[in-house]
This record gives sequence, structure tokens and C-alpha cells, in this order.
Amino acid sequence: RFALVRGLGDVYKRQGYRGRTAIAEVLPTSPELRTLVLERSSGTRLKRECRKLGMKTVREDGLDKARKGLTTLDEVLRLTPEDEPLEGGR
Repeated sequence: RFALVRGLGDVYKRQGYRGRTAIAEVLPTSPELRTLVLERSSGTRLKRECRKLGMKTVREDGLDKARKGLTTLDEVLRLTPEDEPLEGGR
């Protein structure tokens, strides 16, 4: 169970959010991934395989940070692409 925060912006300067929070995809390395790269596999296939190896997508990382109160759900959904479903329902 968790609570999401709502961004209020900087009410004094009217400049939006204060500070920055990075969200990122970190690509794991493995022999399987190396083979796919050397075979010049498509970006879609590479991303699918990386996710199977445990990589969190930029949206998943953003959602984790929203759960921790570091950013808002609105910002994550506005700035990140929707993830393609994996086989097995992840």
C-alpha cells in the first residue's frame, strides 16, 4: 500500500516543479544480449530481451519513484512511453 503525491509547483515563482528527479533505463549486459547486438537485432527485440533479463523500463522506474513520493504519477505518465506487454503478463 502506498500514497501518491500531487505536484503543487513552485507557488512563489510559478515555474512548475522544484528540482529534478532522474528516471532511467539501465541496460544489463549478458552473453545473450551481446549476441543479439552482434546479430543486429531490432530495437524491439533487444528491449524485450533486456526486460526478460530484469531491466526496468523508464516508465517502471518512474512509477517506482512516484510510489516513493519523489515525483508525481501525472509526470511519469506524461513523459514516458507506454510499455509493451511481455509474454507471461509482466
